Parts: sequence; C-alpha cells; structure tokens
Amino acid sequence: SSSSQQSLATLQPEEMRLFLLSRSVFLRATAISTILSTVLAKPSAVAYQPNNIGPERGEQIMKAWHCHGRSQRELVDRLRQARIVKSTAVQKVMETVDRKFYVADDFVSQDTSTDAYMDMPLGIGQKQTISAPHMHAHVLEEMLPAIQRNALAAAATNDDDDDAQQQQQTATDTSAVKVLDVGCGSGYLTACLGRWFHAKEGEPSILPFPGKVFGMDIHPELVQFTKENIETDDADLLKSHTITLQHGNGWLGWPEEAPFDAIHVGAAAATFPTHLALQLSLHGVLIVPVGPQGGDQVLIKVERVAQTHGEAFSWDDFHVHQLLGVRYVPLVQRPE
Repeated sequence: SSSSQQSLATLQPEEMRLFLLSRSVFLRATAISTILSTVLAKPSAVAYQPNNIGPERGEQIMKAWHCHGRSQRELVDRLRQARIVKSTAVQKVMETVDRKFYVADDFVSQDTSTDAYMDMPLGIGQKQTISAPHMHAHVLEEMLPAIQRNALAAAATNDDDDDAQQQQQTATDTSAVKVLDVGCGSGYLTACLGRWFHAKEGEPSILPFPGKVFGMDIHPELVQFTKENIETDDADLLKSHTITLQHGNGWLGWPEEAPFDAIHVGAAAATFPTHLALQLSLHGVLIVPVGPQGGDQVLIKVERVAQTHGEAFSWDDFHVHQLLGVRYVPLVQRPE
C-alpha cells in the first residue's frame, strides 16, 4: 500500500538492511515449509497432482514414483490411495506377495528392508531390473479384466445348462486360465499372477477359478533367481505347479503351452512382437512396452478380437491400445 511504501522510504540504511534480511529469512522459511508439507503430505496428495492444462482442467492425474512405504502393506496402501491400485484382487495379491523377497540382497539387510518398498525399479543383475511397484500394479490392473472374462467364457462354454447354480459350480471346474510372463526377472509379478489362482494355506482364494502361470527369461541366472525367490516365501506355487519356469527366448513365447489368456512382457520390444500376439487366445490380452532403447517407449495393450487368419498374423485380428509412456530395459533377442 502507499502508507507502507512511505514507511519504507523513511527507514535509515541500517534499518533497511535489517528489514531486507528479515524478509529474506521469512521467504526462505516459507519455501522450506511448503517443501516439507509436500514431502510429508498424505500419499493420495503426493501421488496425484491437479491437471490445469487442456480440456480436462482440474482433473486429478497420476503422479507415480512417490508411493514409497516402510512395509509391503503401507506400499500397497499408498498405491491404492493414489488410485493406481484400484481393484480388490490387485490390492490383495500385492499385499500377499512381499517385494522384499524378490529384490537383490543389496537392498535388504537384517535390520531394514526399506529399499524394497521404494516405488522405483531396482537392479537384479544381468543389466535387468525389477520394475517399480506402480508399474506392477498398473500391469495387473490391465490384465485382470481379460483373465476374468476368459475364465467366465470358458465356464459357459463347458456347460450348456442355463441354471445359475450349475453355472456357478462349473466356473470352479473349468479348465485353467493360462498366463505367460515373459522376462520374469526376479519373479515378483510371476508370483503375484500365481497367487491370484492359488491362495496361501488358510487364506481365502483371490480369484474363484484355477489358473496356470508360465514364467520365462532369456537369462538362465534370472530363471534361477526367480525360482529361489519364490521358494523363499511362496514355495507352494511351485509345488502345486501353479507356476512353471523355463529358460527361453521371450520373442518366441512358449508355443507348447499356447494359447494364453494374458501375456505380460517385462522388457521393451524394439518392434511389435507378432509371435507373442499370435499366442493369445480369443479376447486374450498382451501387455508389452514397445520402442527402442533410450528412445520413446509406449506400454500398449493388444487384444485379440478375431482368429480369421489362422497362424498368419493380421492386424484385422487385433486391437491395440496405447496406455502410457514408459522406460524399460530392452527385450533381449537371442542371436540367430
């Protein structure tokens, strides 16, 4: 105001210096307070930020990488508050499979496993990583509807009786859903997929139908790493044959076990992986990052909507949906 400006004008040089110094201290304290309030904010406030650009002005958008926890349950709770984990099935399975058993020993000590619950990728050897928890959650949410839909469709096919009670009984007796995890890495997502179909002893089932999960990696050391990690806290998944592991070229998939109701690829394919798309069942989905190493990569969802060309690939049989921009390690292709 004009009165305050007049007051400032009457200040002596030493008084003006002290005034400016106190103002600087006040502004710095305010900035620090703002930063601390952001860092210490509730998970939902940190993980989302207002979108003030474009036609969706004011809409909440996902701000990943900030859902760190001090335990598996707290990590998942923050992903849920951020609306990255949306369904009960994804929440329960990620709470059940503890990430600390699937990271390298460097990130877990006897006293603390805090690093295991950071929302960030971690190295696992062979120049590969375990993906950030928010990416595992996102992938599981994208795969879940197709797995549920195909399981129910298989149940209906196996029963011509329209009686509702008979249909419900058939849903638990139908042939198992099949899921392929290419680039199983440390085995975390493979274990989550297995836990959907096979609950821990004494715990209720997460999904009400049987399923089989096939995990593969081109690095034999990582196949062994996956096996050892699963045996640590989820050994029943291997003993029950809910999960089967194999060393192999992910670009070629697992044709002996095809078709699959869902396929996940944990590394970026430089080009569209047609061999994997052809191993989808009708209405099955393929979740895969596509793009060059160090360049623009996009996570896409490919749904098989028809099988009109037999074993030959045709874009007419598939719908492709772009999900989000990502940065993955490359999908290694075995030399010819």
